[in-house]
Amino acid sequence: MKTIVILSLAVFTGCQISCINAEKPNPHLEHLKDLFWSYIAQATHTTDKTAEKINEPQIGQDVSTSPTQDSDQYITTIKNHMDVVAKEWMSNVAKEAEVLKELLEQDLMTLKDQLESYADNIKSQIQQRVEELGATMTSYADSLYSETLNDTLLQTSEELKSKA
Repeated sequence: MKTIVILSLAVFTGCQISCINAEKPNPHLEHLKDLFWSYIAQATHTTDKTAEKINEPQIGQDVSTSPTQDSDQYITTIKNHMDVVAKEWMSNVAKEAEVLKELLEQDLMTLKDQLESYADNIKSQIQQRVEELGATMTSYADSLYSETLNDTLLQTSEELKSKA
């Protein structure tokens, strides 16, 4: 009998402890639950927006009504819409290409002007250095020529003196 009382007391107190622990909220579990519901809300919102976007344009309306239309009519409608969209895209691409072409031409003209001024600067520096080199070489050649002429005249005069 004592064992039954002890076992019942143990079971009863154990149940109360588990009930007390069950009442305490688990913060991690609450956080996970909040994340789950925020994910569900976000997914619902995204789905609603996508459905609105599909139903807004004419193509979306055509797609949603396509099962009731004849397949040839549906294909013609889609083709017409795609032709309009393709023309708009081509027009935009052509406009953007023209703008880029003009910008490139402007940049090339600017580069050409900069290179021309740089080339003129280099050309003038080379011309100046050539003139300086010419002047230096002329004075060197003159001095060399006069020394050689003096040496030749002295040698010739000594040869003439020795012969005479």
